[in-house]
Amino acid sequence: SLTALTLSAFLTLILPIYPTLQGFASGDVCDDAFPPRLFLSRGMQFMAALSYSKNMSLYSERVGLLCAVTANETIAHNLLSQAKHIARGAYSNPPSHGARIAAAILTNPQYKAQWLAEVRTMVERIQKVRKCLYELLVEYHAPGDWSLVTKQRGLFSLLPITEEQVLRLRSEHHIYMCLDGRSNLAGLADDYVGHFAKALAAIVGTVQGGQLRISRGHFTIASSQ
Repeated sequence: SLTALTLSAFLTLILPIYPTLQGFASGDVCDDAFPPRLFLSRGMQFMAALSYSKNMSLYSERVGLLCAVTANETIAHNLLSQAKHIARGAYSNPPSHGARIAAAILTNPQYKAQWLAEVRTMVERIQKVRKCLYELLVEYHAPGDWSLVTKQRGLFSLLPITEEQVLRLRSEHHIYMCLDGRSNLAGLADDYVGHFAKALAAIVGTVQGGQLRISRGHFTIASSQ
């Protein structure tokens, strides 16, 4: 829990870093900001990294910021000095186009309201995809507990499959994801959820004594006897 996390951070002198694609967890940017607000209320030092690359679709601009709460000005000065040193070596002065777009959205009430509504719509769609994928995996008798698909939040789902199975999805079904099973559900079109579920069921095991397979796009059960 977050309460246990804050206690652990105090006891071990950890500097928590909270990365966020704000809004993509709950659909509400304020609700997603709960962890850093909790850290602040506990008097903790922490950093929060915020990216607008996905929740504003500013991919090529890579717009974001790093906020730091420190115990005193000396620590803040030292932290800023190190951050500038790292930034200088990484990209020096980035273009300001993306930051100006983000600022225009956040400072204009009409634009901000539209953006917040679109973020919620996006999250609701991802939740729909998660629900549909889970129900289809159950329907196709995919072995194991797939409830994690609906319990996880955000754009991605870390699927309980092996690297070998990921490679089979790639070679047998032309489905691509990270080798650790990290899959971008936001990029899964509604019309392809069924194909994805069938392919997953096909590579994770057997059902009713038969091997799940895909044959010309159709879900079939081939006897293993």
